[in-house]
Amino acid sequence: MHQASPRRLTANLLYGATIALAVALPYEVIDPVLTLPWFEFTGLELAITATAIVWAVHVLALAADGRLRAFVAGFRRHRLLLLLALAFVLIAALSALLAPVNRLEAVKFTTRFVTGVYLLLLTACVGASRARVTGLMWALVAGATTGALLGLGEVAGWAALDPILPLFKVGPTYVGGALRLSGTFPYATIASMYQEMAVPLALVLAALARRRVARALALLMALICSVAVVLTLTRTGLVVLLAVSALAIAVGVWRFRALVLPAAVTTLAVVVSVALTLRDNTAFQARLTTENDTNWYNTTYHVPARLTLAAGETTVVTVSAQNTGAATWYTRGENPFRLGYYWLIEDEGETMRTPHVEQPLPHNVAPGETLQIDVPITPSLPAGEYRLVWGMLQSNILWFRHRDVPEAETLVEITPGAEQAAQPPAGLAPADEDLPDLPVTVPRGELWRAALSMWRERPLLGVGPDNFRHLYGNYIGLARWDTRIHSNNLYLELLATVGALGLAAFGAFVIAIVWRIARAVRAPSGDPATRLLALGLGGVLLAFLMHGALDYFLGATPTFGLFWMAMGLTAALTARTDQATPAPYAPAYSAPRPAHAPADQAPGTAPGPEPGA
Repeated sequence: MHQASPRRLTANLLYGATIALAVALPYEVIDPVLTLPWFEFTGLELAITATAIVWAVHVLALAADGRLRAFVAGFRRHRLLLLLALAFVLIAALSALLAPVNRLEAVKFTTRFVTGVYLLLLTACVGASRARVTGLMWALVAGATTGALLGLGEVAGWAALDPILPLFKVGPTYVGGALRLSGTFPYATIASMYQEMAVPLALVLAALARRRVARALALLMALICSVAVVLTLTRTGLVVLLAVSALAIAVGVWRFRALVLPAAVTTLAVVVSVALTLRDNTAFQARLTTENDTNWYNTTYHVPARLTLAAGETTVVTVSAQNTGAATWYTRGENPFRLGYYWLIEDEGETMRTPHVEQPLPHNVAPGETLQIDVPITPSLPAGEYRLVWGMLQSNILWFRHRDVPEAETLVEITPGAEQAAQPPAGLAPADEDLPDLPVTVPRGELWRAALSMWRERPLLGVGPDNFRHLYGNYIGLARWDTRIHSNNLYLELLATVGALGLAAFGAFVIAIVWRIARAVRAPSGDPATRLLALGLGGVLLAFLMHGALDYFLGATPTFGLFWMAMGLTAALTARTDQATPAPYAPAYSAPRPAHAPADQAPGTAPGPEPGA
């Protein structure tokens, strides 16, 4: 029996490791698995490192077999892409070393760009045949779909997921009291971006599949990922998804008829999902009509102007609150809306406050609706005059006053009673120390203005990778800001952090990728399957660039991982259209399908050699 050579074994092992990585991309646990003195590795980062080790073993096997020269020569067809990607990384590294602040953190963040370029090289090597490019695309879509299914379970309230999802994020994403699908991603917006990039891949896989089962499976995965995007309540994601689906229909009508049905079914599913969500979710309605939650939280109070209460005795006080904001006040979930109250006490000329009390609402309150709440109050304070402050809040999220909504006050005279307190209660705090739980919401326009200001100060190399979130408050007059927030724009973020040189290098790389996709699609000798796969990978790039106009995703491992792997597959797939002769590590694909080929194997597809062989 013929025994496989070591290089074939390592090649297959490398392909399997890359397949596993593609499936695992949506599953990055938040706690580090390995901690070094200056760096921490998550499980996903260790998986990426594992592929590097396997690849190194494969290169040694190639060297032992005398094929190392051919392996290196194979990358010559990607030299322009590689040079542009490496130029981007080198500029980012120089920007980090010269950053005005947080240099060590900026250098550490640059390793994300290095990891991205590594994934580009890896998939360009592993995708040595169209069959393997297709296999890796199936793996990427499968990973996205399983992540989307967990997100759907999250929205459905599956209790079995309660111990699982906290492994991947600090907590669920809420807006206006409504749960946004985030699944295994830190935030709903990241989940949306990932599923958006997976949908065009699923559509072309459905169009290319020759067996009904494979075609139905790919279409089902496209539908699951699309519905997940809708339930993230991400406006940009919804627009991008509809744009990509509409473009797929147009391209299908123009040239690839097999693409029309899956794209049309997916578009219909998105429209129906949006209609159902709009009907049942007022938070989604508010997100479609407003940029942020500044006007979501608003109310008008009607409270007694003055009360006389006996210490230790319970009195029911009726408070009226009208919801004049854009969000419904939900009473259930982890962060319900409630009416809060606390006492203000004058103590030696300083105003102190007691710990607040939260009163549950009897039912949900829609925008425009007025609610009357009966609040039982049992004062445990010394006799005297106090101010009783009323305010709406979203439990563990924010008080409405943190969105500049004035609170209501009642002057209260407390008379001696059976349980009169001799001293004010413990736990008093200065009234002005009750700072917001969340920093102020900053509109996109202000973030963009801050990014442009940073760029004008350091136009060539910027302020250093990932430094925008640490600095933007200084440019728009904030004393305190949310350091998790980026500029909400891929292009302005790069301009501010790695300067005009970094943005130019990244832009040149993208243009080179677009040129190769266009060449593959327009090549007279290209086969339809390769053209369609190139279009699917172009859909990934389109989704990333479109959503990038309003968000930034090069900082999250799953999203930058999917982006760079898709670009690597694009390089591998389109390399054979660059010249007439095949690459030294890939076969020619112009041969017709042999008679013994499987039924679902497209014409001109060969199983292909091991990657990099």
